[in-house]
Amino acid sequence: TAHYLARIARHGEALGAFINVFADAAMAGARRADSQPPEGLLHGLPMPLKDLHPAAGLPTSMGCAALEGWIPAQDGAVVGRLRQAGIVVLGKTHAPEFGPCCYTETQLAPPALSPYGQGLSASGSSGGAAAAVAAGLAPLAHASDGLGSTRTPASNCGLVGFKPSRGRIPSVLPGWYQLGSEGPVARTVGDGVVLPPAPWTDRFAQPDGWANVPVLTGNNHDEARLFLMVNPLLVQHWKVLDEPRYLAVSAGLS
Repeated sequence: TAHYLARIARHGEALGAFINVFADAAMAGARRADSQPPEGLLHGLPMPLKDLHPAAGLPTSMGCAALEGWIPAQDGAVVGRLRQAGIVVLGKTHAPEFGPCCYTETQLAPPALSPYGQGLSASGSSGGAAAAVAAGLAPLAHASDGLGSTRTPASNCGLVGFKPSRGRIPSVLPGWYQLGSEGPVARTVGDGVVLPPAPWTDRFAQPDGWANVPVLTGNNHDEARLFLMVNPLLVQHWKVLDEPRYLAVSAGLS
């Protein structure tokens, strides 16, 4: 853990790999793991989480400046299972706003770049995760994929990116319910399959961790302008509209 945190401190900002790094908490978690018998399949493994996915007690922005500083009270399903398996959370990796982009550029961090050439994009939406693993800032990383968001960054950064079949694991985001799934970005196939398969097998489990997202529930109308294409399932969980349409939350960003 100390090795990866040192590399993040040296290279993380230039590569735009992370939105947040939890150095003190990660070292405390590593010391705890060292002092206890293994309790999970990933006991003590240092690993970052993609910032599109809620992690209880950790800042989660979903790439959106208006959500910067939001602290979810509940883990997303896969994030919770990774934490239960014993990972040490290094930080939250950079992802584009709400995840639909094939690049990773936001107001929250420098663009996510491949370490294999100056100025080369790491792609998206798991661009921060791929940049981190390719540059040796993490041994592997949590990622998610609807239309290539794990596989394309892995390709851009010379890595392995795996999208599990739809329905094999809990859904990634309500709005990507029929397309998205979460999986690893890793340096080798062998590293990628380290992630435990058994806890990832709920078929179309309900999304969780998304209650009280402040902007989408309309509490911050003066702080952000968002344009989202939503569907009935997204509406069901974020309680914004009665039917599919464009949502404009008026506010100060142009």
